Amino acid sequence: MVGGRQLLSLETGKRLVKVGRRGIPLHMFAKGLLYSTILVSVASVACSKPLPGCADDTAGCGGSGGSIAEAGGAAGSPSIEHDSAAFEGICGAATDCEPGMICLEEGGTAYFGGGPPAGRCTLDCLEDPTVCGDSGEVVCVRTEPAGEEPTAHCFPACSPGDGDDSKCQESALTACERLPDDPELGFCRPFCGSDDDCASGHCDRLNGVCASGSSAEDFGKSCEPDAEDPGCSGVCVALEDGFGVCSHRCRYGATEPCAGSDSSTFCAYPAEGSDFGDVGYCAELCDCQRECSHGDAVCDPFGSETVSMLLGAAGVCAVSTTVPEPLVCSE
Repeated sequence: MVGGRQLLSLETGKRLVKVGRRGIPLHMFAKGLLYSTILVSVASVACSKPLPGCADDTAGCGGSGGSIAEAGGAAGSPSIEHDSAAFEGICGAATDCEPGMICLEEGGTAYFGGGPPAGRCTLDCLEDPTVCGDSGEVVCVRTEPAGEEPTAHCFPACSPGDGDDSKCQESALTACERLPDDPELGFCRPFCGSDDDCASGHCDRLNGVCASGSSAEDFGKSCEPDAEDPGCSGVCVALEDGFGVCSHRCRYGATEPCAGSDSSTFCAYPAEGSDFGDVGYCAELCDCQRECSHGDAVCDPFGSETVSMLLGAAGVCAVSTTVPEPLVCSE
């Protein structure tokens, strides 16, 4: 059983991460969206070993992430075992959590270089992953940003691709993120999608964490997926070869705007093999072409009037070559 027995690393080091575009059920999809594969290029990366899309000589491929490593701590059950619900608790301090637990505070730096929105109750499992328990419902995951000193914490486990939208608290700011060496295993990853989600007023869209600093206004704009620096503050989603758009994590299937409460956005791109409740990537909605930030994008109309009414837009910004009848702005 994996949960609690191993320390798991994310593929934070991959420059290119495949995601698939199967989309919302067919009646909810835009007419022309035919993407079978989408690539996500992440800037400022590192990997513990060569990974697909991260060559041996890629700059920065010497940090954490990329494999499931055997734990270095002692075997055996923890003295106090918390159920998975305890790791879903939000917190401002350890006193908000069950006895013995710690708080990954929103204003901290131990969670991918920042903090999860509203904070999360957890345990430090770097030295001994067995503190997460042996039920398989909680996993120990590396949480340091690339190139930094290792950190690891316990999170609820989840099954990516199972179509269960109720997993991971049914929260728009938490989704199931797949772990690289086991396609059946993921963890419930809290993340921010916009500055609105963080008390600090800044969301680091690359890692999905609340942090200090200023935000770049590049969501929806063009980027270069194959470049060493794709040119995004978040991730660069390649909808086709040579066509990249700046985006960030969101919960696939959620109907809430994924780039701020006043934005016209929707979580339209699922990660490869993902389904409802899993990590996806945010897209711009539109009523006509000029509303798309990307200069070469067009507005692909939804095939359902019900969907248009639900999302408050006629379509989604997409690659021109895949849209036979884009929505054109009238003068």
